[in-house]
Amino acid sequence: MSNKAWFFGDSFTFGDGCHVGYEYYEKYPELREKTWTNLISEKLNLEYVNKGISGNSNSYILKQVIDNLNNFKSGDYIFLSDTLPVRLVYPNKKTKKIESLTTDIILWPEYNKHHGDVPLNEFLNTREERMVVIDFIHQSTMGNSKELVWSNYYNEQFDSIQSFLLSMGLEVYTWSYKLWNNSSKYEWITKATKGKVEDGHWSWKGHNDFYMDFIKRIEKKEYKLKYPLI
Repeated sequence: MSNKAWFFGDSFTFGDGCHVGYEYYEKYPELREKTWTNLISEKLNLEYVNKGISGNSNSYILKQVIDNLNNFKSGDYIFLSDTLPVRLVYPNKKTKKIESLTTDIILWPEYNKHHGDVPLNEFLNTREERMVVIDFIHQSTMGNSKELVWSNYYNEQFDSIQSFLLSMGLEVYTWSYKLWNNSSKYEWITKATKGKVEDGHWSWKGHNDFYMDFIKRIEKKEYKLKYPLI
């Protein structure tokens, strides 16, 4: 069987905006290209496995990697991203499972209106419960000093998993959510559509530029991203 390219992360790994059903995808068919994950798997001639989830949390990303340890094979490539430390895992009342709670919806509802209120209701269906979660987020994760503590906490785990998988003969590349906001380097959908579609995710051009940078890392075997996290 052929080797695989595994992608773990959040909406920037899943490719929000660039899939069927998203406003950008539907309104701009002439701009459609491929996401960075598709481009990399094709460039490396590997089977494509994208585990990215919109609004994913660090805890759940790490769980996904652990759940797939027995599925990885020597020669596989793994692309692993961290995400915002304010995101949590929480009981989903509908599925009866622990899943990522997209806390962005609570903290910045105007920015995440495209998610709607349904997924939030599956986790937090009373105002009281939402207020408790919001208070926890603000008290424990908001602010640069607290974000640094959480980033270090998760970085240690990502580093340990990366080191272990590299020792098993896999090619493992990590990158940071801190790259999201560099719109001058990786174009956002908002910029690509001249503000007609409000979406802070990467446009197809943004995906292509990110892919080009990542390929350079792969050629140099720069497994860990040289980038200041805070």
